[in-house]
Amino acid sequence: PEAIAKQYSQIKSAAPEKRDDDTNELMMFVSLSMPKGSLEKAARDTRKAGASLIMRGVSKGVGPGRWVQSMAALEPLTKNGGEVSLHPDLFERYGIKRVPAIVVAAEPSAGCSEDACRDFAVIYGDVSLAYALERLTDRTDVIGAISRQRLSKLEQR
Repeated sequence: PEAIAKQYSQIKSAAPEKRDDDTNELMMFVSLSMPKGSLEKAARDTRKAGASLIMRGVSKGVGPGRWVQSMAALEPLTKNGGEVSLHPDLFERYGIKRVPAIVVAAEPSAGCSEDACRDFAVIYGDVSLAYALERLTDRTDVIGAISRQRLSKLEQR
């Protein structure tokens, strides 16, 4: 557990600018049930693009005696630079019923109430973050602008 905590703190200090998950325009919703390779790629891509990596929870739980198992299960994400947030409310607000899901939100803080958000796009499927953003770059609205900006950021590194 100590080694995982140390690794996480090193990754966190090296991470690029990070917004609060409630205000980040780019989020990837994931689950530990996804293939390990997909989780590793998601972690690398979200770190580069400044996106939030969102999970509903962890299967082992976070109670006494389970925290160590849960941290070990998150290793494919944390060892690749991913900053994971457990945020079940965001699954509800964006209507996410399956993962992986990539969300680009126009106004995540102003455009959301306690239980729902508006003006966002969702791409479902085990695809790269670059692929999902490319699908949205043709849009002429705020979603398209955010997608172009984040794709550029992703491709720079």
